[in-house]
Amino acid sequence: MKQQLITYLQQFVTAEKQQKIATIAAHRTRHVTVVLEELYLSHNASAALRSAECFGIQDVHIIDNKHSFSLSPSIAKGAAQWLSVRKYAGTQACFSALKSAGYTIVGTSLHPTASTLHELPLNSKIALVFGTEQHGLSDDALKYADAFVTVPMVGFTQSFNVSVAVGICLYDLTARLRTSSIVWQLSAQEQQELALVWLRKSLVRHAQLERHFLKQE
Repeated sequence: MKQQLITYLQQFVTAEKQQKIATIAAHRTRHVTVVLEELYLSHNASAALRSAECFGIQDVHIIDNKHSFSLSPSIAKGAAQWLSVRKYAGTQACFSALKSAGYTIVGTSLHPTASTLHELPLNSKIALVFGTEQHGLSDDALKYADAFVTVPMVGFTQSFNVSVAVGICLYDLTARLRTSSIVWQLSAQEQQELALVWLRKSLVRHAQLERHFLKQE
């Protein structure tokens, strides 16, 4: 039924759009995911989501217990609509869900035990955690993370803007991932589900079209 619905909805988008959806879905990954903990500046949150989408990360996890997560449309450029964004009221709840899904929680921090970004192994699924603009990772994040990673710096300033850090980390990890022997792609079923979601977002009248499709069945 799902594939039949996809085939039906494809009639109402261009062949170029159909191909773009299929190509992008084939390059999406959940092997690496991003966690944004308590970001309170909308331009940073927006830029982080935009980077995640551009590098093919499908899932972004938002922890907004103290600070309301908001986006700046002019910076996000619509990235959020193509992502699977999940929100949590606390760090422990987020980490617990990710660990249950098989993720290794990796905090970005100048922690004494931190490895450098390029040394981070990719053999297991990774949830990369970025902390708040002013204070970095919370005490809970530092306590419950499985490992830590840092980006080497050689300047006087010992920190990147959080959205810049997201971009740097995702560039390195996805580049290494895509040239590895690791199976990082989404399953055929996941790609099909995304194709349906994206088709719906591409069609203003998708609900009306789906009702018509169901009447035909």
